Amino acid sequence: MQLPGSFQCFKAGFAANVAWWHVLDHFARDDFDPRWAFGMGVAAAWAALPAWFEGGLALLLVVRVHSIAVTFPHTVNHWFFEAWVLAALLVCSPARSLQLVRAAFVGVVFWAGVQKLAHGRYVAGEFYALSAADGAGFLGGNLRALVGLAERAVGAATSAPPSSGDPLRTVPLGLSGVAMLVLTTLSWATVLGELALPGLLAVRRTRTVGVVLALVMFAAIGLATRELSFVFTSILCTLLFAPGVSPPAPLSIEPRRDRLLLAPLLVWPPLHLVSSLALGFSPWRLAGWGMYATPHESARTVLVAPLPGDCAAIANLPSEALDPNAVRRMQAFPSTAGAVALAAATPTTPTLVWLVEPRANGWEGTRYGVVRAWRVQEGAGTVEPSFVTDARTTVERLRTACLRR
Repeated sequence: MQLPGSFQCFKAGFAANVAWWHVLDHFARDDFDPRWAFGMGVAAAWAALPAWFEGGLALLLVVRVHSIAVTFPHTVNHWFFEAWVLAALLVCSPARSLQLVRAAFVGVVFWAGVQKLAHGRYVAGEFYALSAADGAGFLGGNLRALVGLAERAVGAATSAPPSSGDPLRTVPLGLSGVAMLVLTTLSWATVLGELALPGLLAVRRTRTVGVVLALVMFAAIGLATRELSFVFTSILCTLLFAPGVSPPAPLSIEPRRDRLLLAPLLVWPPLHLVSSLALGFSPWRLAGWGMYATPHESARTVLVAPLPGDCAAIANLPSEALDPNAVRRMQAFPSTAGAVALAAATPTTPTLVWLVEPRANGWEGTRYGVVRAWRVQEGAGTVEPSFVTDARTTVERLRTACLRR
């Protein structure tokens, strides 16, 4: 099949997008390495020349795989997708790579919606409610502005000033009823949009509508979150469905090699979803397309304290000088091994290690924490089974649970 020149533009644009954001990311890092930034720039220029395109793509893929390796397991999701697209463009013909990238992209969008629905933080607007209540970051500030506009428009009582609350106590959320209505509506619009887009893009009759809806949605995501690298990647992939680029035939995956290339993107997301729900690791990690399905793992509070015999000091768990990398690993991938590593910072045993997950009930106007806890015993680093509070956390509930252990 003869592909239009616009697909060649997509390939050059995709290569430039990967290179540009990689260079910017390196400039923002404390350990900036000019060699990798320069290599990515050379690769982008190389890939822009038709005669040398494959060589440029290969260099881009090497640099992207390197960036994944050095940041794993905290690698951002869309880097995995970018590496996969670069590999597909390298090993497949233009016609096949077009079909593969389109099929992969609709799968990524679909599983992003499934992750949000399955984790349950969008059903009653909880994810956006916590972001707006905190008012932190680009998303939180934009949600506060949106809520404020809605409250002024209907003359409703305004929400309380942003507050992070106390992770160990049930405290007021501080959002008005109008705010919760807006945030819950926005939550369902997000989930339904991500679940509907794959079907709209895959069916020829609705493809134009799907392209317009996708461009609007990704532009809104870019404005709300400033996740510009992901947004530009998504917009470029969306344009593959536009008239003049998209072939008249529907999506089709035929050769065995195509199916093998797509297999990781088809098999891994449901396994990732089940694993993250069962094991409690952050859906933001490991390429399951679960970014924004729950609050970022950095919102989880890690507390470590010596355990007195009567649990009396549990009301005021002291701060410890903990290894930041160990805390970050525990936030993203809570485990017994992580608890043992953190407990090593305390001079006495047994030690309690708490991981507090922020939760909220916007319609009742409360926010609270759900706790997983490990008690690290004396001796060979043995750890008693962790327990999880099944209701809103209070200090008294934690004391009771602790004494039962």
